[in-house]
Amino acid sequence: MEIYVQLILILALLNYCLNAALAGRPAVIGGYALFASIFAFVLYPVMITQPTSIISDFLSSRKLVTDWAVITTVEAVAGLFASVTLIQHHFKPKKDKKRSLAVLKAMPGVLFYIAIAYFELVFFKHNPGVAFNVLALFYAGIVLISTLSISAFIAWLLPAETSKFELKALISIAMLAICLFINSSVAEYNTARPVFNLDWSATLSFLALMGCMFIAGYVLSGIKITSFLRHRLWNR
Repeated sequence: MEIYVQLILILALLNYCLNAALAGRPAVIGGYALFASIFAFVLYPVMITQPTSIISDFLSSRKLVTDWAVITTVEAVAGLFASVTLIQHHFKPKKDKKRSLAVLKAMPGVLFYIAIAYFELVFFKHNPGVAFNVLALFYAGIVLISTLSISAFIAWLLPAETSKFELKALISIAMLAICLFINSSVAEYNTARPVFNLDWSATLSFLALMGCMFIAGYVLSGIKITSFLRHRLWNR
């Protein structure tokens, strides 16, 4: 179970680096990395007060796992909506563009903060006997270097802004796919031993429905609905 949680949190961190890369300017990328590292450092007084069993307690609670799936689904759908909106906005004439939509590029999701906290807790857990402030500084440095390097690599690899928007959409789709497995198995979730018992019939039915909706959306996207309706009504 924990591997699914880790995958979602890694995708959340990747999405944060993508937001930094969307700015394109080194100073802004540095600002994003600095913010993430400062947040990681100031969080450590809270992390050291948490019990070592907090992760296992979370995984053994069906309600918390369900709540986690809901939060992830909401953020993934919001990210997908933001990607589509930004792509459409990108191709509009300059006079029709709204600067307020730039917020969709910059805003990190809730999962980013959870990811920083989770990996800091794991980092502390696997390094016993070292002063907490030293560990916190070291972890903040790791976050700083990782965010800088990944963001710069994305900006170099995908120079076109639309490619970054498409990657943002793919990250959201990947999150939704993981949530699909979580939601399909939560009814039979073994809280004593956090292992998924996947309901394949529910999963395949949902995937088939998603496939049909994708095909229908793809077909409808190629039809100019307004002109089609006018043509039909005029012929009558």
